[in-house]
Amino acid sequence: MLRPLPRKKRRDSNCRASTEPGAVHSARSVRHTHSVLRLALKDAVTAGKITHNPAVGAKLPRDRGEVREMRAWSAEQLAAFLESTRDDRLHELWYTAAFTGLRRGELAGLKWHDVTWPDESGQSGRLRIRRGLVSVDGKATISTPKTAAGGRDVAIDPDTVFALRRQVARQLGDHDRWGDAWQATGFVFTIENGQPIHPERVTKLFREAIQQAKLPRIRFHDLRHTHATLGLEAGIPVKVISQRLGHSSTRITQDTYQHVLREVQEETAAQIAARVKLAGSPPATAPDEGAGGAA
Repeated sequence: MLRPLPRKKRRDSNCRASTEPGAVHSARSVRHTHSVLRLALKDAVTAGKITHNPAVGAKLPRDRGEVREMRAWSAEQLAAFLESTRDDRLHELWYTAAFTGLRRGELAGLKWHDVTWPDESGQSGRLRIRRGLVSVDGKATISTPKTAAGGRDVAIDPDTVFALRRQVARQLGDHDRWGDAWQATGFVFTIENGQPIHPERVTKLFREAIQQAKLPRIRFHDLRHTHATLGLEAGIPVKVISQRLGHSSTRITQDTYQHVLREVQEETAAQIAARVKLAGSPPATAPDEGAGGAA
């Protein structure tokens, strides 16, 4: 049921919004207003006043005061995790996440017709990202990319192709066990009956897998950061990493991974200096500390 705000609240200056043209509101204020509006519209849907809640799925600004700690595993830690989870039902999902940098929702929303397998001409395999499966009020909901860059094709290496072929075999086994009760939803990563796996369940099982592997705890989203970090450390151009991640600009990638890029810059400088030395150019000699000084 829709209810008006109490008169006292309407007089409260904290509840007033500027009506000046071009007024800018803080991210926190926008998020609070959205939360109130979303609940009100949810009541309207329940009451049959409107058919859907237009506030669901709205892109909200991030509060600048909100800092999300980003962690990335080393190559050795990632390899240890994948080895530890080799027999897990979601091993192929972990593997695909680590070697593509896809978001949780993009993985959960991936369908088999989005997979392009390698062909005899040498064309590599690819994943076509056109939708996501996100959690909205606890329900798995289909979403579309928020930017043009988010809808993209991501190349996959032969080992990831092999992991996806194992996932095909897993689903065929599920189909055999469930028979007519198995549901052909077309999703790549599913529960035993063929229904797509809920994004929140992916997170829960990932936490449990880390605990079993006895590795430093990271968020599932940090597999994406691990993918980008390892790529940048390997010398892959920022633009390529940005395209794989679906960032709308390379500036976002540079800002997010500036600490990694700084280390790469330092290593590059050292490698260039080493090559010059190997070519026979003598290193510059430091000036004598006593030169020019008083006797």
